[in-house]
Amino acid sequence: MSKLVEKLRRVQTTEVRRMGFGAAANAKNASMVVIAAVLGGDAAQAFAAGADFVLVPAGNDPAGAVKAAAEDKAVGLDWPKANAAGVKDSGADFVVFDLDQASASIVRAEDVARVVVVDPSIEDSSLRALDALNLDAAIVQADLGDLTVRDLLRYRRISAFLRMPVLIQVSRVPAGETLATLRDSGIDGVVLEGGEVAALRKTVDDLPPRAKRKQGLSNVVVPRVGQAGGDDDEDDDEGE
Repeated sequence: MSKLVEKLRRVQTTEVRRMGFGAAANAKNASMVVIAAVLGGDAAQAFAAGADFVLVPAGNDPAGAVKAAAEDKAVGLDWPKANAAGVKDSGADFVVFDLDQASASIVRAEDVARVVVVDPSIEDSSLRALDALNLDAAIVQADLGDLTVRDLLRYRRISAFLRMPVLIQVSRVPAGETLATLRDSGIDGVVLEGGEVAALRKTVDDLPPRAKRKQGLSNVVVPRVGQAGGDDDEDDDEGE
């Protein structure tokens, strides 16, 4: 199994901070995944700064890009036009691809986590169809300034439609309060473009425990109109 998938599963079940000492203990029990999007030569520095994973451009030699980044670490490929044959022997732990450019074969790729990039404005119908593909994770491109309620609804809508883990991609480190709010709304990790990996690592490690989800009307299954009408007809028939 992909190490990214394993890590995402762990953070989704992290509800309270366990006891531990030092940054390593905090990172192990953190409630969000930290991915640094870097050039291959900067991978070692990103790992040293606390990144759980690095994401490197595939370029013309995907296998070479992975090997150059780190031979003993889990590395992802940023490959908008990815295809199953190309990633098969690349050595990548995961591949990030574009919804409109990647080959349809990537859906059937094995031994690598398949991570799709989606636009925040993607339609509900497309999200439903995307969820049916059973991919491993999704990344939402985010522009986090002052997070508004409407912004929050946009990200929450995506995480609600998709049963896969959802991450956000940012160009600067969000405030801790912003990250905590996004995490409690279904965001499981951050992909950072830039060199402030250590700052992001600290922000994630310092987040408060994940909030418990309330049980309410959102958990009630409401029958569709057509189904309700069918039931009424059956009752009428029985009455006759």
